[in-house]
Amino acid sequence: MTVCDRISENGNCIALNRLKIMETKVQTLGRFSIIGGTVLVSLANMIMSSDDDSLDAAARIDLYVNI
Repeated sequence: MTVCDRISENGNCIALNRLKIMETKVQTLGRFSIIGGTVLVSLANMIMSSDDDSLDAAARIDLYVNI
């Protein structure tokens, strides 16, 4: 009898090297989504505050609150 770390849907053992590949893919996708989200938020911030030099102090504060 073998000891399995993970078992597939059909009841078979998943090999250790296959588990490492699966975990690497999950980590890669997670990091991609974190970096992608950061870039999207940065771009949105740049677009929303692109003309804040022409605003008065009260309008600039309102813009920063909305961002």
